[in-house]
Amino acid sequence: MSAKAISRPRAKPKGKASARGRGKAAVPSPLGELVRRISAWIFVAMLVALAVAALAVLRVPQMVGGSFGEAAGAAGFVVRGWEIKGVHHMDQRRINDVVDAVVKQNRAQPLVDIAEIRRQLLRFGWVADARVSRRLPDRLVVDIVERTPRAVWQNDGMLALIDGEGVALDYVKLDALPDLPLVIGVAAS
Repeated sequence: MSAKAISRPRAKPKGKASARGRGKAAVPSPLGELVRRISAWIFVAMLVALAVAALAVLRVPQMVGGSFGEAAGAAGFVVRGWEIKGVHHMDQRRINDVVDAVVKQNRAQPLVDIAEIRRQLLRFGWVADARVSRRLPDRLVVDIVERTPRAVWQNDGMLALIDGEGVALDYVKLDALPDLPLVIGVAAS
C-alpha cells in the first residue's frame, strides 16, 4: 500500500464553523438588549419586594425596634414621671389614669405609645386637643387644650356643659350650675 492509499480524516480546525453552517454571528439589536436589561431589573425588584414582604410577615422590623427600645430602657431611658399642662376644668386624675395605664405596658421611653395616650385623651369631652411628647431621659409631657363651656344643656333630666360646637363636656349638678345660657332638648346642643 502506498502512502496515498491510506488517508486519514482531516481534523476540523477549532473555533471555525463548518463550511455548511457558516454565517455571521448575530449582532444583538438595541431593542433586544434594552428588553433584556429591563427584564433583569424587574426580576431583581421582584426579589427585593419578596424579601421585604417576608421580613414584614415575620415582623422583623418590629422585633428590631423593640430590641433597640429595650436597650434604651436598660440604659436608663425609662419613664419615671409625667407633667400635665393646660388642665383648668377637667379632673386631672382621669388624665393620670390614662397615662399610667399606657406607661405600665412598657416603661422604656422609646416604646411608650404616645399616640395611644393622645387617642385615649381625645375621648374626653373637655379635651379639644392633646399633645404628648417625650422629654428625655425620663419624662413625658402631656399638654391639654380644653374646650370652653358656652351653655348648659338639659336633656332627659340631665344637665351637661357644652361648648360652642355642641360637644358635651361634663355633667353638672343643679346646685353647681354655672351662670351660662340654658338650652333644652335633644337637638338643642
